[in-house]
Amino acid sequence: MIVFDVIVEGAVKETLKPAKQQLKEIAAFMKSESVRLIRTYGSEVQIKRRMLYK
Repeated sequence: MIVFDVIVEGAVKETLKPAKQQLKEIAAFMKSESVRLIRTYGSEVQIKRRMLYK
């Protein structure tokens, strides 16, 4: 499962988990979430992708 960590000033503020794991769905999800994150945290937001293994 792919998850995204939202990093602001070197600290992880939240973790985003897309509902579907298809590439097109993830791209649309991250595009909409990036707008919300910039409004919430400002322009100094970093998004790091990582894998969760079950």
